[in-house]
Order: sequence, then structure tokens, then C-alpha cells
Amino acid sequence: MYDTSNYRQIGEVSLGGATQFDFQMAAGNPILAVAKRHNPFSRRLPRKIYLFDAMTGETIFRDSVRAGDLDDVLLSPDGRQLYIVRQPNN
Repeated sequence: MYDTSNYRQIGEVSLGGATQFDFQMAAGNPILAVAKRHNPFSRRLPRKIYLFDAMTGETIFRDSVRAGDLDDVLLSPDGRQLYIVRQPNN
């Protein structure tokens, strides 16, 4: 598991077919990660993960993951590394 001591989840909001995660680095700018499910009624279809700099609106990262696989999205304190921590496939 990744060290989460430099991160703080400040909220989670359901937006219909999308789930929004707000993260704030302990020492820096807030980061906004949005997980958009292509079909909110199917957990089998992949969804897109978008990570934005909440101050500038710049897209930092995007990826497709399977719905239900996302556990956490972390950005390193220097802003250069993104960690998508996925739950084990049991």
C-alpha cells in the first residue's frame, strides 16, 4: 500500500453517472479526480479517470479502469507521479 500520509481526502460526491473525488495535498494545491462510468447501470464497462489541477483546470492524467477496481487516486507531493491504487481482484 502506498504511503498516504501526504494526502487527505476532503470529500466524495456522487454525480449521477460520475463519482467525484476531491484530494488535497498536505502542502500544496488541491487535486480533483473524476471517475466517469460509461454506463452507470453496468459495472462491467470501463470508466475514465481524469485527474485535474483544481487551481488551473489542467488535465494531469487520464486512464481507463474497470468499474469497481478503483480504490484510491494519489498524486505525489512533487506533482510528478500519479498512483492509482486498485483493489485486488478476488
